This record gives sequence, C-alpha cells and structure tokens, in this order.
Amino acid sequence: MPSSHHNLAPQPPLVCIIRTSNHTVMRKARIRLVWTYFNPGFRNALILCPPPNETGAANEDIRVAVAVQGAEQDSLRWLQLHRPSVGLVDKCCAVCVRPIFGSMVSLWKVVEFVAHYRSMEASRFYFYDFDMPSGLKLLLARLQSEGVDVTIVPFNLVASGGDVHAHGQLPALYDCIFRSMSRTEYYIHVDLDEMIHPFRHSSIPALLREKESEYSHRLGSLVLSTW
Repeated sequence: MPSSHHNLAPQPPLVCIIRTSNHTVMRKARIRLVWTYFNPGFRNALILCPPPNETGAANEDIRVAVAVQGAEQDSLRWLQLHRPSVGLVDKCCAVCVRPIFGSMVSLWKVVEFVAHYRSMEASRFYFYDFDMPSGLKLLLARLQSEGVDVTIVPFNLVASGGDVHAHGQLPALYDCIFRSMSRTEYYIHVDLDEMIHPFRHSSIPALLREKESEYSHRLGSLVLSTW
C-alpha cells in the first residue's frame, strides 16, 4: 500500500470472519507492518487472523474473509483454509518467481532458468499467472508432464495497480512462502533473468549447509548481491 494512505481519515477496524461447518465467528484482525527493501513509497503489511477455537476434522471446509467491520455479506471474498501435509521437508529449495504478465517472455529463457536451478538442486518452482501468455502455460504444462515440480498459481489483484508495488510482487512472495514452507526449508525469490551460482560450491544446498554450520544452525536467510 502507498505510504501516503497513512494521511487519510481513520477507517473502521478490520475483522476476520471465520466460517466453519458449524458456525461463523468474527474476530478482530491484527495488522503487522513488515520492513521491506523494495520501493520506500510503499508499506508492506500482513493481516493476521486468529485460528478457530475448536479443532475440526482434517478435511473440514473452513473459510476466512477479511473485511471492514459492518461490511455487507455479499461483498465478502472467502479464502479456503489449507492444511499443509506433514512429511519430510527438503533442505532446498522452492523457487518463487514474481508475477508474470504480457507477451514479452522468452520461452528459451524460462527453459534455461528451470534447467539452471534444477542443476543447482532446487526441488520445486512456483510461477504466478498475472496475465501469463498461453505459450508459457503450455511450456510449464510440458515441464510438469516431464516430472518437473511446477506449480502455476492464478494471481489477480483486488486493488488497482497504482496501489500495489510491482504488480503484486510482495503478496505473491508471501503466498509462495506459505505454500512452500511445509515442503522446503528454504525458498529463493528471483526474476527469470537472475541465476544464483555459488562460487565455491557445486549446489545451493551445499552452500546452505556450510552457512548453517558457520552460524551454528541459527541461519534465517541469505541476501546475495548481484554482479
């Protein structure tokens, strides 16, 4: 959201509306501002909703909507609550690609991108379809059929383009983090023209293992400079 929005008149509080198979409850939403190194003209925020009090069945359909208190029922946009599967977690890595739109996408560049990160032992890829060209969709479908772990996420912005930085780059990134966190320990946030290749290691997991050992397994993230 643009920083200038802080100067607007106060708005009614946001609430989380949680709908289970038994009932619908309303809880106060918590807003947490998050520091980001992107465009300083924008602020990044997470809207946090408390979980339902009761423990439901694993396959129970639970949906959540966030709205201004007093909003009309027919204006709510419901999101389904997903429970991640429990299993082994890969060390590395989920590759999160920013939202893709327009026709100026080189298919050869995408092939090179996927091949490079697979050679660096990344395990899965997430592409966000903002207005993805049909040729790229066909290519990604072909990669899926060849056994490459590719997820295409339909992506649409509720707000206008001027109210969101870089076509929703940060919302897509947070979505990718939560989608991948039950399957991989680390994620990589890059554009299609950004290739990470360690100087002294044969793969990205090898680099991560060295850094984890160096920092006594208290490593949170790595920021890499581009040259």
